[in-house]
Amino acid sequence: MIRVAICDDEAWYREELRKYCEKYFEEAHLEYQLKEYASGEEMQGELIRSKGQGGCLTDILLLDIEMKAVDGIQLKDAMQEERSEIRILFVTSHEEVITEAFGSHVFGFLKKPVKYQLFQKKMNRIVEDIKHYEKFVIVENASGIKKVYLNQVQYIQAYGKFSQMFLEKESLPVFSEHSISSRRKELEIEGFSLCHKSYLVNFYHIKSIKEDILLKDGTRVPMSRRMQKACKEQYKEYLWYKARQE
Repeated sequence: MIRVAICDDEAWYREELRKYCEKYFEEAHLEYQLKEYASGEEMQGELIRSKGQGGCLTDILLLDIEMKAVDGIQLKDAMQEERSEIRILFVTSHEEVITEAFGSHVFGFLKKPVKYQLFQKKMNRIVEDIKHYEKFVIVENASGIKKVYLNQVQYIQAYGKFSQMFLEKESLPVFSEHSISSRRKELEIEGFSLCHKSYLVNFYHIKSIKEDILLKDGTRVPMSRRMQKACKEQYKEYLWYKARQE
């Protein structure tokens, strides 16, 4: 079940986006829930009420940039402070405000009036990301068995014969009884690459690659000279694949 929300203070555009969602999910044969918000204040209030309850408000948010009082940019900034995986697709009548709306949760922009073909293309990319995010690995250690979602994993570091996973926005790693070589075999097809004999990095979290690897949150992961060329080539292929989806 994919949860979708529309936040726009103009009823006509909410109706248009609702019809597009109904058409898209019917054609894609996907189950979904749809909720509408008539103002930024209304959605911000629900965001505040949902804190500490576990889970996020929605998976996909179709968000108008220009609204009175609490606008789309303010809502985006509030959501980026949370750990939720809300994917934001902005709708706007004014392209000049787009540069203010970039962020880790933003998956693109639609210009009003919205064309269905472009809406469909953007939604395909978001749904693909949701499916990828739902993938997970099982971690076994002395504490028991835990499910870890792949998009949370920034990198994996060898820990003797075992390994430890470093997760986004978590201060402590998760210890795993799997070796880094076994994780490599399991995760290379999921966008992970061995960049050093002791490090397996998730391309999803990379900001740039030079002599070492810089992640989006500022963390640096070492990269050996021997593996540098192969890692850079794999990352380039990953970026091309993502570009083709947009």
